[in-house]
Amino acid sequence: WHPDKCKKSYAAQYFQVLRRHEASYKKDKDFAWLHTLVRDEDSMRADVAQEREDRADAESRWQYDRGEQTNSWFAEFEREKIREAEAVSRQHTALEQNAGIRATTQPAAEPREFDRHLADGYWQSAMHSGEGMKINFDNERWANSVWDGQQACEFAIKGVMLRTCGISEEEKKGKGAHDLVLHMSGLIPSNEAWPVDRHQLQFLSDAYIDSRYPRRGVHPVEKYSKKDAEDCAKTVKSIMDWARNTYELPTPKASQKGSK
Repeated sequence: WHPDKCKKSYAAQYFQVLRRHEASYKKDKDFAWLHTLVRDEDSMRADVAQEREDRADAESRWQYDRGEQTNSWFAEFEREKIREAEAVSRQHTALEQNAGIRATTQPAAEPREFDRHLADGYWQSAMHSGEGMKINFDNERWANSVWDGQQACEFAIKGVMLRTCGISEEEKKGKGAHDLVLHMSGLIPSNEAWPVDRHQLQFLSDAYIDSRYPRRGVHPVEKYSKKDAEDCAKTVKSIMDWARNTYELPTPKASQKGSK
């Protein structure tokens, strides 16, 4: 606050107050003079508040000019909904191509990652999320229990992908990264039996956002019930059992010795 270093209009007042505080503290410990500064303190606080408001307005205008959004829950919710819509669109395109309908433009295939060690890390994360699901269930926190269940399934499925069909950067943490139906479609053809019903996976995919943030005036505490948490626990058990069996499969391109 030294006037030579701080160019604020009220810097000199602040510096004088600080120096007087220092003198009173080191000498007589008499702070009665503070009562005479009430008006000045109010004035200085008003100046500070106005400066903060001006700075916030300037930052808001800067973000608006750049087309940026603030990192709020609503902004994240909007981004996730856009990602979900794009993921569904990609899934439909893939289904059309599998049915023999050629697309006008086909993007280059994204490299897929195979990593047994990373898959083990995902498996550990799935188990920890499963433990969190049980703790929240025992404490009757249904929304939190469903959220942990979603995470347990997502980590388990992605761990299987890392050991079998591979996973792209987009699928790992990009658009549609939390769409469990999309991930399972890449692992098991639609004409084969899945470890759980498609609707159960869709329920957990939606829970990635809905179990944490209010949506259309409905709070997660109100949205999820004990039955939802119980159904989620059953889904998690089925996915974890399936993933545990799938983990026994060798990683593609592994040597015969390494597979054994």
